[in-house]
Amino acid sequence: MERNKVIEVIEAERNHQLKFEDKSGSHIVSSLNMGGILTAIQHNLNKAQAEWYSETEPYPNTTDLLRKIAALCLKAGEDYGMTERK
Repeated sequence: MERNKVIEVIEAERNHQLKFEDKSGSHIVSSLNMGGILTAIQHNLNKAQAEWYSETEPYPNTTDLLRKIAALCLKAGEDYGMTERK
């Protein structure tokens, strides 16, 4: 998959997350602090590792979770800024 398509998929996931922020009964909140974001990343990373262990290429369940992690990283950058590569 080309890089620009990967970025589009991550942006679509982030937009999906935004639809659920602060809705009644949702654990996704706009005020999620850095610790909460890191916890959500770790939770999804643990799930991705478990999926990878039993999956084969092209790892559809693993990459589904990686998309969620990438969108969480995007949220962290939106909320706290992102340092540029030097």
